Amino acid sequence: LLVDAHVHLHDCFDLAEFLDAARINFQIQSRQLGLTGKKFGVLLLTECSGVAAFTNLVTQQASLNQQLSNWNISTTSEATSLRLTHTSGDSLFIMAGRQVVTKENIEVLTLITEATIKDGLSLEETIQQAITSGSLPVLPWGVGKWIGKRGTLVSNQLAADADQLFTGDNGGRPGFWPQSKLCQEHRQLPGSDPLPLSDEVQRPGSFGFVTPVPAYWTEEEPASALKQLLQSTQYKLRTYGQSQSFWKFVKNQTLLRLT
Repeated sequence: LLVDAHVHLHDCFDLAEFLDAARINFQIQSRQLGLTGKKFGVLLLTECSGVAAFTNLVTQQASLNQQLSNWNISTTSEATSLRLTHTSGDSLFIMAGRQVVTKENIEVLTLITEATIKDGLSLEETIQQAITSGSLPVLPWGVGKWIGKRGTLVSNQLAADADQLFTGDNGGRPGFWPQSKLCQEHRQLPGSDPLPLSDEVQRPGSFGFVTPVPAYWTEEEPASALKQLLQSTQYKLRTYGQSQSFWKFVKNQTLLRLT
């Protein structure tokens, strides 16, 4: 399983281009990792408040399948996962999830879930609601978001919920910026975190983790299988992907401030 654990399907992205990029990126990473045998690419959506990309894929499935020349969207037996099959026979899975912003302006990802947690709650309350809802809570690294008082809050929360809370390195982290010590010290689910810029549509699948397909994996219940895998310590997670170049980082940060 190659998993990108921080994915946004922004309105500025063309769906076919988004899916093609993910397929190609998973193939590139698979070759670089020397993987053999059957492989599955998984995109874990982290949708912000007011965004309903996963729901739209479900409700507009029939019309989208008419529009997509190389892809077919099909449901599984789960409400939180979709299978996307390419004409080549390759399969991708997209799983529902949210991105929440706490009162302290700290981002929390709630992976593989339909549950919605409102923005503006305290970090502790957000994490507890995420755990109670059965989602996988992740504290994703972000530029300038883990320093000062917020850094202390993140560190304390990780210490308090070490068994149920993940960190997440970010594909947008520039190469000159060392990986956070908190990411190094805790379990992490990294992801590409594409920005709402048109050329970021090429990012999904380019940064994440790889793990062996578990014996209980099934294409009808992939989300349940992946959640079970991540909640255990039986399988080793190996990160993949490269940090952004300095110039790409500067360009993106500049464009974000101009939009």
